[in-house]
Amino acid sequence: MPSADEAFDSDGSITVTWSPFGQSERMVIVYSGTCVSEAAGREEQFQRSYIVADNGLYTASVSEIMNVSGELALFNEQIPCPTTVSVTRENTGTLDSNYGEGGNIAAMQVRTVSVSFLP
Repeated sequence: MPSADEAFDSDGSITVTWSPFGQSERMVIVYSGTCVSEAAGREEQFQRSYIVADNGLYTASVSEIMNVSGELALFNEQIPCPTTVSVTRENTGTLDSNYGEGGNIAAMQVRTVSVSFLP
């Protein structure tokens, strides 16, 4: 994971790391934040989700994350955008039939960190 309160420029990238890795579970990385829009004169939210391989590392372009619907050009470049990075490991399976009537089971492990994106 990035360090808490680390800042990332929109011209760069952000790398997320996790451990353990190499399992067969589904990994989801979500970036969500809020920026001040000069054109609209209010805060605008952005969110981008990626389903990624469980290899312990994922790098994404900050401008791609922030430019969900073309908003990046509208954000005030002088004000950092608080952003939450979440990494979720999802695991599903079948409950043993000896436990009641059996069925399905699901588990999620979530890690989050707060960073800033600079438009």
